[in-house]
Order: sequence, then structure tokens, then C-alpha cells
Amino acid sequence: MPNPMPTPNDLRQIAEDLIAQLEDAIHDAGQETAGLAVSLVRQWATYDGNAALCLGDDIFFFPLRYSPLGSPSADIQPSRTRWPEMLVRDWKVQASDLPDLIERFNLGQSAEFTSGEGETVRWWIDPRKRTIAIDNQTPPTGTRKGSEYYLVIAVKAVRQAIGDSLHPEELDMLAKSVVNQWATFTNHAAILTEQGVHRLLVDPVDSPSGGCSLTTRFNRFDTFAALRGSGVPSDQTRQVMARLNLALSFALPGLDGRPARLGFNPLTGELILVPVGVSLPRGPHPQLIFCPACGARLAPPSPGNPEQSCTACRRTMEN
Repeated sequence: MPNPMPTPNDLRQIAEDLIAQLEDAIHDAGQETAGLAVSLVRQWATYDGNAALCLGDDIFFFPLRYSPLGSPSADIQPSRTRWPEMLVRDWKVQASDLPDLIERFNLGQSAEFTSGEGETVRWWIDPRKRTIAIDNQTPPTGTRKGSEYYLVIAVKAVRQAIGDSLHPEELDMLAKSVVNQWATFTNHAAILTEQGVHRLLVDPVDSPSGGCSLTTRFNRFDTFAALRGSGVPSDQTRQVMARLNLALSFALPGLDGRPARLGFNPLTGELILVPVGVSLPRGPHPQLIFCPACGARLAPPSPGNPEQSCTACRRTMEN
């Protein structure tokens, strides 16, 4: 009878078989296989049977699964996020530096590097939550105001979520919507597509140098079916999705027949329907990262001083 608890040797054999299946693709990308099997085994033990590796031009997840009688195996699930391409395009990483960066990422699930613009950046992944994120640990320069800095980060976030297919004007509109959502929904934003929702979270980095962390997640569902289920006519689903992506609501009859507004809550990742005259739910006052006036890092609120204040221009942020 199979052993329901795999031994380290069992896991090592599964890991080596997986790497052997992907060996050609790994070498074609100029990467090495050394240490990858050990990394998979260690991740399975650390992340409750979950692991991830960046191989070639994609990140792959390797969740353990078990047969009805307890025999272990692992799936190969591509994320189709093309992170190496984004690192070169958005963070100006030299293509020649990618193999070393990816190797460090694969062996430690985190790799720090200096972007082409001189920023100190950490690229990391949580295989259990399937969260892939960039921590930009460099605060904006004194000549770049806080809102401008957020817009730069938002453009990168939209590109990471959607890719390079957007027209520049559409990219700009979505990025500005993301910044507006971050200010409204406690640093959370979302972009709906036909296949689901990309959720974008920006947070302060807990380091003396400041900076921020950008975390992206994708929740897969049939957006058009969800909109139709909320009462949106079939011929208007694409129009409504566009309005929601620009942080606009859509008027339609509510479940009780009274006029209502349909919106999307980035905090929960859910469509929301509220009667006309009732405000759409919003997050609490966000903890800003940079002063919108001068771009300097803000002092965080504290029990004795609930208001955030700028140490450079002395401006106080209203709650």
C-alpha cells in the first residue's frame, strides 16, 4: 500500500523527474539545472506542498498532489506572466544579467538587483499564495512628487498585468485609474479582463530607505458571466467592464427593482450592487507612502500621533 506521507527521497525523485522533463527548455534559456531539484524539495516543505521556479520566459508552479491511495506526484502549471520579459522592459535589467538573477530567484525565492535607473529592487515570490511581487526599495527623488511616483509604479503594474498590447492612451487611462483606486481603497486596485481580475497592491517597504512593494495577483473567473448575473444586459458587458476599470459605476435596476449602481471593490475583489443614493464601499483612509506635495517619505501614523506628517515640508495629511 502506498505511503501517504512521502519521504524526502520520494520528493527528491519527483523533483528530479520534473527538472528532467523541462531540461531542454531550461538550457535553451541559458539557465542551469543545478540546485533546482533541491529548491523544489525545500519549497514543498516550506510552503505546504507548493513550489515555483522561473524557467525560460515564464514562472511555473509545482503543487504536490496525491492519488486516492496517497501516492505523491506534482503538476506543472505555467503562470503565463512572462516575468523575465517584464524585468527587461520595465526595470531595465540587462538581458545578459537575467540568468544570474533568475538563478538566485529560483534558489531563494527572492533576488535583489539594481534596475537600469539605479533603483534597489527585490523580486520575490510566495509559492503558497502564488504571489509574485517587486519591492522597489528606492524612494522617489526630490524632484519627483508623490503622485508622479505612484503613476510610474502604476504604469509598470498595468503592464505586468495586461502586457504590451495596450495603446499608450489606454495604458495612461488605466494607470491613472489604478492610482485613483490606491488612494480610495487603502492601496488596493483592480483591473478586470474577460478571464478574471488582476489585483494590484502597493505597500510601503519597511526599510530605512523607504520605497514601496508592488504585489500582483490574478483571480480567474468569467467576468462577463458575473456581470450578466448582476443584471447587466449581454450586449453591454464589455462597456460596463470598461467603466469599472476606470473606477466608474454603472446604473441598473437592483434586485428589488429600485435603481442601483454596480461597482467593483478592489479590497474584496467582488462586484458590488448598492441602491442609488448610497455610497459605494470605500476603504479606510490609506496610509500614504510619499508626500503628495514634495515627494518625501511620510512618517507613519502612531497611537500618539494618528495623523501622518511630512518630515521635509511639515505638511500634515488630513484623515
